[in-house]
Amino acid sequence: MNKIPKPILITLPILILALAIYFSGQYLQKKADTQFSKTEVKKVVPVKVVATSKKIEVDHFKRFDIEDNHKGEKSAYRFPSTRNVRAGLVFEMNQGKTLWSTNANKSVPVASLTKCLTVLTVLNHIKKNPEYSLLDQVLISKSSMKTSSSSFLRKYPKDTISIEELLISAMVKSANDSCQLIAEHFGKGDPKVFIAMMNKQAQELGMTQTRMSNAHGLPFNREKPELDNHSSMSDLLHLVRKSINDYPIILKWTSKREALLPVNSHKATKIGNTNPLLAVKGVNGYKTGFTINAGWCQILTTRSNGKFYFLVITGCPNKNTRDVTMRALMNWAVRVP
Repeated sequence: MNKIPKPILITLPILILALAIYFSGQYLQKKADTQFSKTEVKKVVPVKVVATSKKIEVDHFKRFDIEDNHKGEKSAYRFPSTRNVRAGLVFEMNQGKTLWSTNANKSVPVASLTKCLTVLTVLNHIKKNPEYSLLDQVLISKSSMKTSSSSFLRKYPKDTISIEELLISAMVKSANDSCQLIAEHFGKGDPKVFIAMMNKQAQELGMTQTRMSNAHGLPFNREKPELDNHSSMSDLLHLVRKSINDYPIILKWTSKREALLPVNSHKATKIGNTNPLLAVKGVNGYKTGFTINAGWCQILTTRSNGKFYFLVITGCPNKNTRDVTMRALMNWAVRVP
């Protein structure tokens, strides 16, 4: 009987131990992420507002006026080049602290970042109207399947789809057709009704630099780029803070690297997340976007050392520039004391 070579006898236990450490680390990280929405978001320092009656009221989501080109923040990581960023913001939520910004209060095209407001509008509408539910089934319309740059609903194996699955596909795959169907459903056949709901929601949140023309973020009129969906980085910060605090399930959706819809179906359609940085430790969302007018855009949420960070950039000339810039900004931000 042949003996096992000594080098293999030495390295095999080390390899097994390394694999055990790796997979246990993956498990613990996943467990920590699932607990995030119950802990880190709720640790955001509230902003105290003194009313005229001298009674102190707590407003967790007062809209911040972001000062551009924030200076004085030092990091162990070199600050990256942001010359290809049209507008951007890095914000540490626990302390309510701006780490960096440029054109943060300027209204710019935001492409599929639009879907963040679409989802919040739906969830708030369901909350206020108990006749609606995330489990409601919506008949897939031919008009929604014809939405530009879309293929999800055409591949979906059923004639009806739940509202929850529409929201998941919107945030994970950035499915434009799902958002069109959402607008048709909640607009009772008229998408313009839902667009008005979105703009009203933005106004109620104090998003003064936001206006929407559709529910998905595609160019509204290629000859009139000024009609595209617009928002500002400070508005988007306010929107995301409010969304993940009120509905932690959104963070769970955006952390999915892929999803199978319908759930528990042998004919399920597999969709992949458009966020390539989910593979980076600590990253747990949030949304990507692209149109010619908006450039390559991304909102990113990440947690590190007990802190929760919001990052957003828009206007990048290509996907690689966006991804490299965003990752470098994240590396810089998490090393700021």
